[in-house]
Amino acid sequence: MANNEIQLLENIEIQFVFAENEVQFEEKLKNFLSHVLKELASPHEIVRKKAIEILNHIKKRMTKTVKLPRNLLAELVCSENFMQFTLLKNFTIMFLKTAYNRLTENDKIMYMLPLIENIELKSDNMKKFLFQIILEFFQKLRLKLADLETKEIVDSLYSLYECSRVLSCEKELLCQSQSLKFEIMCYLCKSKLAANIFPFMLHVSFDCLYSPKTDTNLQKKGVDFIKWITRMVDTSIVELIGKVLLIGLLKIIKDNRTEKFNNLLKEQEINQSLLFKPFYGSPDLSIHNSEEDNENFKVIIIIKFHELNQLDQFDQWTNEENVQEIINILEKNIDELANGMLNIGYEHENGIGDEKDEHKAFIYYQKFAEMGNDNGINYVGHCYRQGIGVEKDEHKAFIYYQKSAEMGNADGINNLGYCYQHGIGVEKDEHKAFIYYQKSAEMEMGNADGINSLGNCYRHGIGVEKDEYKAFIYYQKSAEMGNGNGINNVGNCYKNGIGVEKDEYKAFIYYQISAEMGCVVGINNLGYYYREGIGIEKDEHKAFIYYKKSAEMGNADGINNLGYFHQHGIGVEKDEYKAFIYYKKSAEIGNAGGTYNVGYCYDKGIGVEKHSKNPDPPVF
Repeated sequence: MANNEIQLLENIEIQFVFAENEVQFEEKLKNFLSHVLKELASPHEIVRKKAIEILNHIKKRMTKTVKLPRNLLAELVCSENFMQFTLLKNFTIMFLKTAYNRLTENDKIMYMLPLIENIELKSDNMKKFLFQIILEFFQKLRLKLADLETKEIVDSLYSLYECSRVLSCEKELLCQSQSLKFEIMCYLCKSKLAANIFPFMLHVSFDCLYSPKTDTNLQKKGVDFIKWITRMVDTSIVELIGKVLLIGLLKIIKDNRTEKFNNLLKEQEINQSLLFKPFYGSPDLSIHNSEEDNENFKVIIIIKFHELNQLDQFDQWTNEENVQEIINILEKNIDELANGMLNIGYEHENGIGDEKDEHKAFIYYQKFAEMGNDNGINYVGHCYRQGIGVEKDEHKAFIYYQKSAEMGNADGINNLGYCYQHGIGVEKDEHKAFIYYQKSAEMEMGNADGINSLGNCYRHGIGVEKDEYKAFIYYQKSAEMGNGNGINNVGNCYKNGIGVEKDEYKAFIYYQISAEMGCVVGINNLGYYYREGIGIEKDEHKAFIYYKKSAEMGNADGINNLGYFHQHGIGVEKDEYKAFIYYKKSAEIGNAGGTYNVGYCYDKGIGVEKHSKNPDPPVF
């Protein structure tokens, strides 16, 4: 086992040695750094020494402009058992901090997000460890006003705020998390893009003022935020805030925490604007700024407390209820914030109008889902199923699809059918799959994906008796609704004579339309038609272009076909090493042809060191 690990590390070392420039070196870091770091957790000392040797070589070659694969490093830091291996932890953190220090301020805030993903599920030690890194990184952050008018930055700050709220439940992290929340709010309150900021500021203020582990510094910060809020909101909100703070003060008295209560009373302005005004009229205390006024106010508060306590009303006036009352008022137009989230998430997922960022896409989908939107919930399921911007989790995908389906979402219902068909996150049940596909297809206006899925069921006899004619009818109906997969499947029917008379030219036309719509299977099929000259003049270069496009979209057949073209120099310069890489990538996705071709390459020494004998040719 150790020999295999050493051999792999030596191969990786060669990759770094042959990196001739910074671009190539960065590519090698992206592909191999994470693997080398993981070998620091090897039980074999010789393997660990070899990994350290490679890492030292990497450190020597790292100029100030070299960019490190920060997302991969963050994933490694958050991985299971990371804390158990000192070498792995120390080297990874070193590279992680180096990567952070080389970023722009905008990128620094985005860099922290992978570290906080699902942090609530981590062990206590891991929570503390990750939070210390976040604190260290945030303290180095220097965002400018212009940065705060960037939506991605604002959304990232909100994500960090939610993380700090989660960690505030941990006693040992309470004080630090309160400080972090305050610093985040200091940025957000300066941004015009920070929607419904007042509830968040109120929560922070409340925690600073009344948290069990608060201190004088945090109390002052809480007071400052309350002052800011009262200048920005109307009278009705001020009155509600006053009610919340009054109940908070009463709770302090009830818990015999009188020292903090006295500290708060020193802030004359907050007493006037938030407590006297809502409950006892508007005495102009500004002209009586004296200790006597504070003492009189204290007496009034204590009297009020006794009144509530004697009437057994105190427990009914919980802080949380009053805070929620304010939130309900401030967020009355919350739907306006939600409307654009799904589109923004889709744009980030597919790189429309900006650089592709799957993690950002997931954040937007998740925010949308948290608002109870069935489309958002379905898209979160989609992310968990495909591992888009979040660690792949098929059970979670099924749960989200199920929730979306229960809300009547046609796509969610169709995806639930897909889960039952393939046993994704649930026991395989083809009959249930058919039922859900049928339900999706029969929804008002008809769901094109569901109709296409129903065609698949009839074509292959999935959960229903096989009927190729019905399959063609459903594919055709889906195609008429503009569904790319449905159009591709109509092409398949014409190609193979499934439920309709065989017609290669019509098949080509449907594949072409499907490809133009971005259907990855249609793109791969179009490559096949150009390669073989079916329904169109043979053109191997165009075939290569379509296979490449299909491969770039993650299609396993397209990736395998790209390997075949590189191996034999079809439509592209012959390159057996690249062929092997593509075969291997296809195999890793689960493609049977790719798996066989990897074995064939090892047997024949094609693009890789020869291992054994196998006379069979590659699978195309």
